[in-house]
Amino acid sequence: MYVIMSSLRDFSIPEAYKQIRSMDTLASLEPMVDWNSLGSMVSVLFKNNTEKGGRPNFHEVTMIKTLFIQELYGLSDEATERELYDRISFRHFLRYPDKMPDACKPG
Repeated sequence: MYVIMSSLRDFSIPEAYKQIRSMDTLASLEPMVDWNSLGSMVSVLFKNNTEKGGRPNFHEVTMIKTLFIQELYGLSDEATERELYDRISFRHFLRYPDKMPDACKPG
């Protein structure tokens, strides 16, 4: 069942995005930045390969783009997490990751 839902999600969200592509501000901004180069520059900050382990990292470009969205739209951490799940344009901008960055709430 999970495989069916995953493939349905993988198909339906990008299809739905096609309906709003012309209105997407992020789509016009994305080609202006070399996101992969930025990811390479900050990759040294994303290390948790110590013996203590830690929470798995999100892809560097995904995190940079998430912070970009957060700043561009003036969102709190919690609002950013909610909007990443809710807005198709945000998902498209992040290239539809399997797991979205979350608002790391203190335990």
